[in-house]
Amino acid sequence: MEKAIDTVFRVVRLSEPLREDLRRAREAKDQTNAVYIAEAVADQLPKVVEALQSLGFATVKGPRRPARLPFSTEAGTLKTLRTASQETGLPAIQLLTACLLAATQRSPRKRGRPATGKGTRKSRKSEATS
Repeated sequence: MEKAIDTVFRVVRLSEPLREDLRRAREAKDQTNAVYIAEAVADQLPKVVEALQSLGFATVKGPRRPARLPFSTEAGTLKTLRTASQETGLPAIQLLTACLLAATQRSPRKRGRPATGKGTRKSRKSEATS
């Protein structure tokens, strides 16, 4: 097995299935944890960052400051965020931020003629009676 140079250790909480998958994968490649983790980050992080940016995480601009937000108990908003947090492993506040970013993004304006609706064109029926 290869030995990594300049190793720093951090304690990270991993599920037992992930620990077992990590062990199997690095043993199959005959690598140390440090080398396997370095390769995994180098290979996967750009894809993860791109996916998060597509959800709007890259659009957070300016300094952050506290905001007192209302959460509907009837709609179960906090419970929904907590459940999603448990399902994804992402903090509920990050999921909330992603939802708010996605909800507040302006959709690009379409150029050309507006879609049919009030005031855009006379209907065929009204043209026939005119």
